[in-house]
Amino acid sequence: MRYGIEDDRKTRTIGRLDMSSGSGDPEKARLRAERQFAQAEAGAQARADHDAAAKAVEEKTLRLRALRLAKEAQERESAAAKPAKKTSKR
Repeated sequence: MRYGIEDDRKTRTIGRLDMSSGSGDPEKARLRAERQFAQAEAGAQARADHDAAAKAVEEKTLRLRALRLAKEAQERESAAAKPAKKTSKR
């Protein structure tokens, strides 16, 4: 086994695309290379979409956290400004 590919297949790896060498049909090799290239592009696009969605979730989480912390700080200030209720001793 060389480069992670069995030698009896008579293939060599260029990047992530397999290009047949030898007695194989050149048309099949071209179609296979085009399909692999299209799959690689689709994978890259899917990864970009996933990363964009993750970034949007992170930004939304940060925005909501900031709003929650501001609201809690405001509630603490208003609670501190109110006089404490006196409890009666029985």
